[in-house]
Amino acid sequence: MQVLRFDQLVNRSPQIEELCKCMICLEIFIDPMCCESCENHFCQTCLTTWSQNQSARSCPVCNKLKEKQGQRILKNMLNDLDVYCCYKQNGCLGILKYSEYFFHIKSCQFKQMKCEYEGCNMDILLKDKNQHDNICPFKLLQCKWCSQEILRKKLEHHEQDECLERKVQCSKCSSEVPILLMQNHIDSCPENIQQCQLCLSNVKLKDVEKHDKNDCLEVFVKCSGCQQQLKRISMIQHRQSCQFVEIECENCQQLIQRKDLKDHTIAKCFKTLKQIISDQQRQIKGLYTFCEELSQQVSLMSQMQQQIKFSKYFKNKDIDVINDGKIALININQNDNKKIDRFVAIKNSKNKPIEIEFLHISDLNVCIGITQRQNIFNPKDYQKLNHQSYLFCANGIVYINENKDENGKKKNFGFVIGQKLELLYNDKFVSIKNCITQQYLKYNISYDNIDKDDIELYPVLCLRNNNDKVRILN
Repeated sequence: MQVLRFDQLVNRSPQIEELCKCMICLEIFIDPMCCESCENHFCQTCLTTWSQNQSARSCPVCNKLKEKQGQRILKNMLNDLDVYCCYKQNGCLGILKYSEYFFHIKSCQFKQMKCEYEGCNMDILLKDKNQHDNICPFKLLQCKWCSQEILRKKLEHHEQDECLERKVQCSKCSSEVPILLMQNHIDSCPENIQQCQLCLSNVKLKDVEKHDKNDCLEVFVKCSGCQQQLKRISMIQHRQSCQFVEIECENCQQLIQRKDLKDHTIAKCFKTLKQIISDQQRQIKGLYTFCEELSQQVSLMSQMQQQIKFSKYFKNKDIDVINDGKIALININQNDNKKIDRFVAIKNSKNKPIEIEFLHISDLNVCIGITQRQNIFNPKDYQKLNHQSYLFCANGIVYINENKDENGKKKNFGFVIGQKLELLYNDKFVSIKNCITQQYLKYNISYDNIDKDDIELYPVLCLRNNNDKVRILN
């Protein structure tokens, strides 16, 4: 039965005790009920218990009883009381309103309780229940082998020593087997050794079939020549003299029965050898044909690799290279369409004529020629010298690094859309030819101010405006 004692009041006073005392338990009212006759108040539980012990339900004070709910003013006064938790001595520091008190004590973490497991009489606090649950020796846990529920304090011994379903390792094959079945396993363990009943050799069970088929000397086997059955130990000697056993001819490697070996004449042997040689010659011819085809494929691939193409890597970012490297063009947004030098290099072209045709020209400063690799990404002022370039523009202007008198001057040369141009260069000279007008220019390459080994010149095209487009013809 719940009791709320006066010593739990935070602010205890005689006036409160006089107004809030149950006339039966002499402590603070819990769910107060009122007697209409004498208007005394009692705890509802106290009044019920009192009445059960009387011959008739009656008031303890006036012996008459007509119950009614306690007065509202009393209930309001009770609800305003501040009380300590009844588990204060266990560590609860809560100060609660009367209206909260009974809800709180149902779940107070300092509530003392008995361990729920049979056999364990330990008193624990609610807050320690989970911790105790993890160590309680009387908790039933499931055996990992047989799934039987065993007391925690006995589980380790049960799993290690008692459980008949616990698995142990076979000393021969290292398999894990339930101890209950271990004897059956040992009898059939593939690593178990037994004695062959014929030759008395010790053989592992897993090797018995192999032993009988290939090794046992006492097993009867059939001669592959005469079909006679003998013990294997005798068959070894028998095969050395059996006339029906096939033997390989040392000359032609043909298999001949021993009895016919003498009749295997030189002529027959040579005939066989001739057939073997003929077969091998056919194979060699087939291999030769295959090698020729392979050589042609390699040659074709080499030619494809050596084709003259525009480079996809040594070029200005605004230039697109398409059609397997044969066409280069500028394709940019009109807002970014500035007239600047945009270079693209040509691959695999030293000492080879490079045949090109401009498909679209929007600026007559487009040009063809050779220059240093760094100029491809960082064009220079070609009006000045030391740019290491030999460039020929559509408008006839040439930019020649070696000759200040001709650099930036207009020459008797030019080209328009659709005209075939032929550029040729090596370490000594560079030339350009308009195959339609037959205009031709040639310049020796000068290395006066530089080390020849420190410079490498690349054939290039310079495009300048949107839609400038050129293709390689060869």
